[in-house]
Amino acid sequence: MHKFFLICTLAALGSIACPGQEKFKLSGKVTSTTGPAVEAGDVMLLRPGDSTVVKVTIIRAGQFDFNQVEKGAYVLKAACLGYLDAFASVQLDKDTEVALTMEESAVALQGVSVVGEKNVFSSKEGNLTMNVENTIFAETSNTVDLMTKLPGIQLTPDKQLVYAIGRAEVVIFLDNQRVTMNDLTSLSPRDIRDIEIVNNPSSKYDADGRVVILVRRKVNQNQGFKTDISETASIKRRYNNYLQVNTSVRRNRLELKGNVQYNHLKIWERNSHDFRIDRYDLRSNYAATSVENSPQFVLGGGVFYQLNDDDYISVNANARIRDVTYPNNANSVFSNGERQDNIITNTFNDNRRVYYSGNGNYSKKLKKLKGQLFFGAQYSGYAEDLATSIFNGFNGTPEVESAYNNQLFRINALSGKIDFEKALWKDAKWEMGVNVSKADAKAIADIRNYQPPASIFSTYDYDELIKAGYTQLSGKLSKISYTAGVRAEDARIIGGFRDSTDRLLDRRQLMLFPKANVDISLDTTKGITFNYAKSIRRPNFSSLNQIVVYLNPFTEFARNITLRPTITHDLSAGFRYKDKLLRVFYYWQQDPVYFGTEFDEARQVVTLKDRNYAREAGVNVSLTYPIKYKQWSSTNVMVANFSRITDPEATLNEPRPNVYLYSSNQFALPRNYSLLVTAWFVTKRYTGLYERNGLSSVDLGVSKTFFERLSCTLSFDNIFRGQNFVQTFDIDDVYSRGTYFEDVRALSLTFKYSLGAVKSAFKNVDTDMNIDRIK
Repeated sequence: MHKFFLICTLAALGSIACPGQEKFKLSGKVTSTTGPAVEAGDVMLLRPGDSTVVKVTIIRAGQFDFNQVEKGAYVLKAACLGYLDAFASVQLDKDTEVALTMEESAVALQGVSVVGEKNVFSSKEGNLTMNVENTIFAETSNTVDLMTKLPGIQLTPDKQLVYAIGRAEVVIFLDNQRVTMNDLTSLSPRDIRDIEIVNNPSSKYDADGRVVILVRRKVNQNQGFKTDISETASIKRRYNNYLQVNTSVRRNRLELKGNVQYNHLKIWERNSHDFRIDRYDLRSNYAATSVENSPQFVLGGGVFYQLNDDDYISVNANARIRDVTYPNNANSVFSNGERQDNIITNTFNDNRRVYYSGNGNYSKKLKKLKGQLFFGAQYSGYAEDLATSIFNGFNGTPEVESAYNNQLFRINALSGKIDFEKALWKDAKWEMGVNVSKADAKAIADIRNYQPPASIFSTYDYDELIKAGYTQLSGKLSKISYTAGVRAEDARIIGGFRDSTDRLLDRRQLMLFPKANVDISLDTTKGITFNYAKSIRRPNFSSLNQIVVYLNPFTEFARNITLRPTITHDLSAGFRYKDKLLRVFYYWQQDPVYFGTEFDEARQVVTLKDRNYAREAGVNVSLTYPIKYKQWSSTNVMVANFSRITDPEATLNEPRPNVYLYSSNQFALPRNYSLLVTAWFVTKRYTGLYERNGLSSVDLGVSKTFFERLSCTLSFDNIFRGQNFVQTFDIDDVYSRGTYFEDVRALSLTFKYSLGAVKSAFKNVDTDMNIDRIK
């Protein structure tokens, strides 16, 4: 594989010395008559005779470019909301840069949302982008729920992990900053321009993760202030309420941002399990229900200062505080041979979770070197405390307190990074960077059993140091675009209990992660893409947590502190025709992580927790097919997936292919109403290890803006309650069938009121590439 990467790199380097292209590059800047750059809009390349559209591109940060344009005469047309259209004539016989100036329209469209005409989805080079700005998606109650609208993307029930169908967990970036779902809670959908699903992330995105979700915020240089006040009332199985205020103030080169949220959540959870251990003649089943009373506070703020047109410094901080009190009630039946016990278990839990993060950035353009330099530092942390009182009643007897658990978990992470990029020749660019991160964690468990009397006290310490560096070359040769890079990571990991001289973890890993991508443009409407990538997925820091959720005397949920990272190899090819996209992926993994069981013979307890399996391999084929007709626009995705998980300790079944279907339909209705209908369905899945049931969802949303500032959205999610999840497996001689009942169906009404009209120029980058492991 190293030979393969070397060949790709040498080929890329060789292209730098190649002679001029037969076609030319047309690029330029778009500014307003008042001076600032026009940060968002469209630029069309027209033929002067009949105004036929040759190509269309978008304005990003005041810049646009067209590549591989044939020699000849053209007309450029720039269009942007709030500005009059601008035109320029171009005679193209060499690489040309054009300056366009746009005049603000006589009636300023401040704070107006235009809904219905904009294409919701677009694709480029194998990546799918969902446009949020000026669509009904901007009226979603929160950004986490917005993620569920992405094609091929699903969230876990706790909404802390995001998965791509057939491709496992994804990594999330916000404006090139790596973030967690905790960070997205402080971002309003109205501040998002678009969300891109990057199927083939380059070496710059680090080695962790096979798919990247890139969230881009709106960018503007307008002076003034803007405040959005949002209130959402949501009825699930219980009533939930979300109140949010976002404010930004910009004066000259200085911008301040702040946000406050108060969410009062009533989270309903229910699951049931059937267990069978034949070698001990044991049987058990239970049904457990809990309702969390969970007030949540989210705070965030930032300072951004534009040193000049190219350089800036910024500081950003955010925090989430969640206090949870909840009872957990379980009815269980346990049998051992001819003996059978009926058990009622009630647990009372007090849980506090605090997440916090802060970072500082400095970006500098090196004009003489034609390069860009970036420095960043970040500190993040997470704290969780859980106190649990446990009461059991056997065979109709009164319930008696049987145990008290007091558990604490702390994680702190500090990181720094340097990135450098340099333009080499025409479209060739070289990038390199280094990143250092250090994390330490502490988990304390104080377990006191009363029947029979016993106590356990333990402290687990964990230290991790990761040093990484990458280099990457990208460019174009005629109709071929290429990217080739490699990332090296040196990880030192130590973990163990304080009362033991033996370490549970003592690892030193030095690994290379090559990535290469080639995109060949066959003509203006067709192209093919080839990609190879090696990646690693390290366990989340939450796996270090010793916190155990007690269900009944026979069953408990726990973490796994000995999880190993998963290594993945991906090969893919794609074909695009206009806005249609066909992709084929083949992957193989070492040490994949999935849910499993572990039986403690001495305690007679089954523990449910994540574990490593030996190997996984699979193929998936996806087709993206958009449709546009009058006031109706539709994006449709089909994924056919086949995967096989193997492990010597598991009883395997015969794997079978499954199909995932997704359709998002937007209708522009009279009187500026907008209707969105989204539906998805996945068939029953057999992976060789698991048997999982089919799932489905249908969501409706209607939105309208009144008086240019007040928007109202009525939504009904998961109308038919199609997300109850059933999973069956047989691991380590423990047969398990679990059912997890959803609390996704929701009827929600959202009101948003906007004051002011400024949109942000704010830039801030999370420098800790492992931040999303803090959950």
